[in-house]
Amino acid sequence: MSSSHPNSARNGAGNGSSSKNNNNNPAPSRSDAAYTKSAGGMNNFMNSYGLKMHNAADVQEAKAIIDGFRKMDARAQGEGGR
Repeated sequence: MSSSHPNSARNGAGNGSSSKNNNNNPAPSRSDAAYTKSAGGMNNFMNSYGLKMHNAADVQEAKAIIDGFRKMDARAQGEGGR
């Protein structure tokens, strides 16, 4: 991937392809907000992992956790699960 931003594949930025349905571009994933909604939002999500919104490193860690959830969802969809 040419970009480390988690949404770059979703919006087609930085992948050098104009095709929206190729094997290198999976279907759009859920937003960060969709993953944190059940916790009451990003702040509560972060607090549940002992992370603080005012700490930039903690915010990056929270986004890494969300990306991990996103990867697990993609794997589950690839195995036929939803």
